[in-house]
Amino acid sequence: DGGTHHFHYWRSDSAATETLLQYSTDRLAQFVSSSRVLLLSGITLAVMKDPARLVALLESVAGTTAIVLDTNYRPRLWRSPEEFHRRIEQVLPYVDILLPSQADLETAWEGVRIEDLLWHFAEQGVRTICMKAGADGCALWNDGGLQWFAPPENIRVVDATGAGDAFNAGFIAGLLLRGNNAEESCALAQRTASHALMVHGALNREFHGEAV
Repeated sequence: DGGTHHFHYWRSDSAATETLLQYSTDRLAQFVSSSRVLLLSGITLAVMKDPARLVALLESVAGTTAIVLDTNYRPRLWRSPEEFHRRIEQVLPYVDILLPSQADLETAWEGVRIEDLLWHFAEQGVRTICMKAGADGCALWNDGGLQWFAPPENIRVVDATGAGDAFNAGFIAGLLLRGNNAEESCALAQRTASHALMVHGALNREFHGEAV
């Protein structure tokens, strides 16, 4: 119902979990610095081994590569919400753009006002915060308040798989690659996500950049 699914992953000793162990921090930093954007998620923080090395990597590329974080909270990957909170706090000082979902914030920080959370994130140095809210659209954090943007109309939700990732791609492309402002990037992100929602699976094979 509503295009939702349950997934099973093999994460133990996967390529993602081993990345920081196979290469030196200097080599990883050299690679990441050649990119304009580095996207991390709460899943990255959960599965990568040696989180201290991840922090060292972010510290070394901060200011050179834009660092984007999607909260992507998956409770089964964490011993407790507090463990997730601590890991987020470790990387926040290096994050330029935060792309949380409203559901993540309400689940991981149960009972805490979203506005208070976003204010805290901004105080840690995050310059841009855009919150995904599903059928309610998205919201930009703007000087202590949320500026809401309605989703595109007439979207028939077939499968929600990949919609959050598509949103991230649209927002990053708009803000960091196309030079759009945050409001225009929100609109681009939602149009991009709609293409993922209307097909089965995570990818719309007929999607192309001009479509949005």
